[in-house]
Amino acid sequence: MDTINPPAIPANSGNKNLGRFAPGVSGNPSGRPKTRHISEALREELDSPAPDGELTNAQAIARRLVKTARDAKRDSQATQAAEVIADRIEGKPTQAVHLEQGMDENTMKIIANLAARLLDGQDVPPLYGQREFERPERKAIPDVSQVTTLDAQAVSE
Repeated sequence: MDTINPPAIPANSGNKNLGRFAPGVSGNPSGRPKTRHISEALREELDSPAPDGELTNAQAIARRLVKTARDAKRDSQATQAAEVIADRIEGKPTQAVHLEQGMDENTMKIIANLAARLLDGQDVPPLYGQREFERPERKAIPDVSQVTTLDAQAVSE
């Protein structure tokens, strides 16, 4: 037996469930973890004492951020620090998005015509090449008690 390339399992080997889970059984029964490990570790680190021992790391970072916003030599650094503070305290400002969808005159006429017909209780014709719903013709199903083996093969084809 070749250890590098094991023999392939034939398609008709009877093992139809290869690499799949049984119906109704989850591959991850516990689901996604409820906690986020990195976030949890960061919270612990921020709550721990800073190297000076007088403040927590979160307080030291906040103090440094305020000091940078107030005393930075470059305006860009001060502005960036002030933006971070404002975003954290007041939330990021909402951005308005203006979307415009144009409609040509022909489309407006079609919509107005359809709306008028609906309001008048009239039928609305199908749009853009759609055909009326046509029910397919059903074939009669033979009585099972009278079906022979040959008939059963013909019905299944």
